Amino acid sequence: MVEPNNSSANAGGPTSNLPSHFNKLSQIYPRQAGNSTLNLFASIADHLAPISASSIVHDNASGPGTATRVILKNLKREDYPMVIATDMVPAMVGAFNSDVAKTNEASKLTGIVMKSETLDFPDERFTHSITNFSIFNFSDPLVCVKEIYRTLKPSGQAVITTWKTFAIGDVIHETQRRIRPDLPLMKVSGTEYHKSDVILDIMVQAGFAKEKIQLLSPVVVVTGKDLDGLTEFGSGPFTEAARAGWTDEEKGRWKEVLFEVLEEKKEESGGLKFEGWALLATK
Repeated sequence: MVEPNNSSANAGGPTSNLPSHFNKLSQIYPRQAGNSTLNLFASIADHLAPISASSIVHDNASGPGTATRVILKNLKREDYPMVIATDMVPAMVGAFNSDVAKTNEASKLTGIVMKSETLDFPDERFTHSITNFSIFNFSDPLVCVKEIYRTLKPSGQAVITTWKTFAIGDVIHETQRRIRPDLPLMKVSGTEYHKSDVILDIMVQAGFAKEKIQLLSPVVVVTGKDLDGLTEFGSGPFTEAARAGWTDEEKGRWKEVLFEVLEEKKEESGGLKFEGWALLATK
């Protein structure tokens, strides 16, 4: 999602403390993401290597367990794999353990606080490693993907998803332009990693063979209650950084103009259109 900001504006736009942001967002992430990351991952689920009770899946930088939810939904309980979810944000791991793990087969699902740059797992541990819409938040994506490669079994599958178009970010930026075009736009996390060729290059540098990497471009249009959640995100406290330096009168116009931009997007696409990239690699 968009990084909020508690710092002063600068030439490059506002920045923020990412873990602090996601600690606050952990319990409401699915709704305020409009389930976009869940539905984009679900749309590529048929391309995952077969998962069974003998599989060992790493949900890397898992958030509250979005990818795990999709995987389990497509399986009978007796076919659930072992899933180890890791995230650097304690509240995200807490959400995974209290929700996904508790309501499913808790003995096979484990959430651990851990940074993706230093995975505390042995070599060749996992049959599947999934990094769902997180790579743009890593401090060093290449180091993280090297860790993915190291911990993946031979013939195992790595899946990395990222944005192609981050629609709610575009809406926030357009709202800013219409009210205060003279100020820097709110910073979106890691936009340089919203390009498939950049992620492909990182994966190759990490050890994956280019000819064994499949590229997909999933699309979802967020509507209904999911769009309501995105609207809450765009008009709530997590986007305060976008209004840094504004007068009270200008801040008072935010929701009205945000809704105006969203209505225009709905007329164009029937909702808010998110596009992603998915790279699936076999080791």
